[in-house]
Amino acid sequence: EILRHGSFKVDEGMSFVATTESRNIEELRKASEKYRVDIPDARIIIIYNNGCFECYHELEDYGITEYAFSVEGQGFGLSADSEEDIRKCVMQILASNIDNMYWGRILKEYLEEEGIEYEED
Repeated sequence: EILRHGSFKVDEGMSFVATTESRNIEELRKASEKYRVDIPDARIIIIYNNGCFECYHELEDYGITEYAFSVEGQGFGLSADSEEDIRKCVMQILASNIDNMYWGRILKEYLEEEGIEYEED
């Protein structure tokens, strides 16, 4: 559904937030071990709108959110817009892509605030 408010066009959809311990993501786990620092949990924000999923990621309670990827829901066999089907699809997308997300910029900023110079492997 599209709403208009003044000079803004608003497309309504659904959003989901998934949180996992940073050790469950290879890049974050390696950085934590390498620099011997606890890294906050990872949060993945998924927005479903017009048949497309847009995914963003961040560290919990840390101020940088980055675009991760987007996919068409039909590519994952999603044909209906039922909330249950969309949730299942979201989890499938995360399971397939969690280790492909680039965390370098977020890690660099976070570790620099901790006084650590981050070097990508």
